[in-house]
Amino acid sequence: MVSSTPKDSLNIEDILKANNVVDLLDDTALTKVSQQVLGDYEKDKTSCKPILDKMKDLIDLAKMVSQQKTYPWDGASNVIYPLIANASIEYAATLYPEIVKDSTIVKAKIIGNDDGEPVKTAQGDAVDPETGEKILTNIGSKQKQGDRVATFMNYQLLDEIEHWETDVDKMGHSQPVIGNMYKRIYWDFYNKKAESELIYPDKLIINSGARDINSTIATHIIELYPQEIMTRIRSGMYAEFDLIDNEDDPINTDDALEDDTSFNTKLHTFLDQFTWLDLDGDDYPEPYIVTIHEDTNKIVRIIPRFTGVDVKKNKKGDIESIEAQQELVKYGFIPSPDGSFYDIGFGHLLENLNLSVNSTLNQLFDAGHLSITGGGFVGKGMKIKGGRISLAPGEWKMLDTFGDDISRNIVPIPQPKPDPTLFALLGYLVEAGKNMALLRDVLSGESMGNVTAAAHMSMVEQGMKQFKSIYKRYYKSLKTELKLIYKLNSKYLSNKKYAEVLDDVEKDVDVKQDFNDKDYNICPVADISAVTSHQRMAQAQYLMQFIGNPYVDQEELLKRVMEVSQMENIDKLVVAPAPQGNPQMEVEQLKAQVKMQELQMKNQEMQQKLAIEMQKAQAEIEKLKTASMVDLSNVAKIGQDIEDADQNREVKVMDNLIDQQTKKIEISGRMQESAMKLEGERMKLQSLSLKNQELKTKKTTE
Repeated sequence: MVSSTPKDSLNIEDILKANNVVDLLDDTALTKVSQQVLGDYEKDKTSCKPILDKMKDLIDLAKMVSQQKTYPWDGASNVIYPLIANASIEYAATLYPEIVKDSTIVKAKIIGNDDGEPVKTAQGDAVDPETGEKILTNIGSKQKQGDRVATFMNYQLLDEIEHWETDVDKMGHSQPVIGNMYKRIYWDFYNKKAESELIYPDKLIINSGARDINSTIATHIIELYPQEIMTRIRSGMYAEFDLIDNEDDPINTDDALEDDTSFNTKLHTFLDQFTWLDLDGDDYPEPYIVTIHEDTNKIVRIIPRFTGVDVKKNKKGDIESIEAQQELVKYGFIPSPDGSFYDIGFGHLLENLNLSVNSTLNQLFDAGHLSITGGGFVGKGMKIKGGRISLAPGEWKMLDTFGDDISRNIVPIPQPKPDPTLFALLGYLVEAGKNMALLRDVLSGESMGNVTAAAHMSMVEQGMKQFKSIYKRYYKSLKTELKLIYKLNSKYLSNKKYAEVLDDVEKDVDVKQDFNDKDYNICPVADISAVTSHQRMAQAQYLMQFIGNPYVDQEELLKRVMEVSQMENIDKLVVAPAPQGNPQMEVEQLKAQVKMQELQMKNQEMQQKLAIEMQKAQAEIEKLKTASMVDLSNVAKIGQDIEDADQNREVKVMDNLIDQQTKKIEISGRMQESAMKLEGERMKLQSLSLKNQELKTKKTTE
């Protein structure tokens, strides 16, 4: 462990403020760091050398690289059967379209409730006076933020990081052969964007006994041209140093022009090592990235892999722990049975089978070749020149020998024909290799004969079990990569660029708010449970049985069916139905309608009763009028003579007139009272109608 001797006493704060920690260290400290870095690199390189050598052999076998054979004779057959190559191609063909679906890679998974937040008032949560429910705001805000983040990150991966999609294709073909691939995720300050770099195992040296990629020393081998080096020096990324050639460098020639040309096009190797150094002298090593030029052993860059937030101190003020920031992501295929850091691929599993198939196949070819070409012995009785004798098709050669002499002097060597046992063995080996590499007929699209759809689906499901476990490991690593890019965006992405990609106004977006870890989780759109079209269609068929179910959101159901079917422009196909009202509001509306109908019936009954009363009153008036006319007629006939004698009769007539007038007044009052009641009921009906209209308006708004 290196404990530095800095120019001045270093502390964590000084280290975090420096653009390049090299500027804070003297030559002695830099020499110690250089020795540690190179020593760890050589030790790890020795540890993983057998594994890397095996990977090179597997790559040659997958590429079907054929070399000249000298056994059993020079130029013997050396055909390479594409067992590993087929496994690699089949895996890539299944993986690639699942990762990149309809130009979409990222989606946001909502964490927690997204039903909105209650509106706050001085008295507490605002409540709707009519329904008694809390008034909510920001309904679906998490989903909207997640959609914005997913849109931007899809742009990043497919457009801004131009090689990302190509790297997915490369990894799909290389990972199943050699087992391990890596990604390095970092922020490119020069181009101001996130970067995802694909790394092959021979370019990232890690000790074979490492526990995991984040807790071990890892050395990334980088090759740069002189102009790329000068760009990094002049941008302040690297410290200045001289590109000195070693004495045994082949570019040192007598021809000065050739020397200059070769130097300008020479690749220089740098070692980017993820390591731990104690640069503040507190006996607690901190995580750094140290960059060293391999030819000169010159350290050109040291940067911390932590921030102030990652440092935790105890009560005494001493550093208790430092969480190293992650940049590397391991994409493993199948964990090694011996627990080694390096995973194994189809290449490791199929190597011996592939070599056996190659040997058997070439033996059959060689046997067929011998059987066709023949060969043997020629006696001295044949008067021809010795050596090789060949005949072209249709050619006849003249011999100065009799026929009997020819048959006696030419003895062919018996050549066995290709052995049927070898042919059967070849078929067995090929079939075993296909089973190991998941290259079954049912998965490669070949017909399985007359089987039912259910049986076919069952065979597909059974055949994909092995693949799903491998695919899940890829899915997990991809999710880690997306999270690292997400964190870089949260830390370095500008609101201006974010708004430009979203086609929004800069003041209306907030990177820090959108790229937070509380509201949603970023994950790949790939579905680890369905990796074939058969499985996806089975899922779609299952979902379709819920169409029309009142307990299932029909719009969301249709979207999921179409997503599973991988249909494009789903938003244009699925049209939102007319807004559905609140069930409680609908109940209140029905109650109001029933109340209005009851009041209308009561009003009609009252009007009928009032009409009957008016008719009775009118009849009573007519009766009184008739009685009065009779009384007056009698009075006129009797004359003046009986007027004095019958005072009582006159008084009675007057009483009748008074009663008639009184009843008129009473009937008029009752009519006015009924009219007032009718007007009151009409006003109630009008009030209920207005309330019903408000309910309809509120229902339409929601």
